[in-house]
Amino acid sequence: MAAGARLFVSTSLDTWMAGNPEIFARDVQINDTAYRRLDPDYYAWLRSRMRLAKLAAGAPPKPQPAAKAAK
Repeated sequence: MAAGARLFVSTSLDTWMAGNPEIFARDVQINDTAYRRLDPDYYAWLRSRMRLAKLAAGAPPKPQPAAKAAK
């Protein structure tokens, strides 16, 4: 990794390394792909979302309400 380079990530998990990150905002769009700088705050948010997704995946399914009988 180059000195001063910052990693940007997209929702499709594409990555982009900025050689001069100080000239870019936190969110950048390149060729119809939006990227966000992977800073400590964003990493913490992603980590918390992944933890919630793992908990939800392991939880038993919620019971579905029974359909109301036709009158």
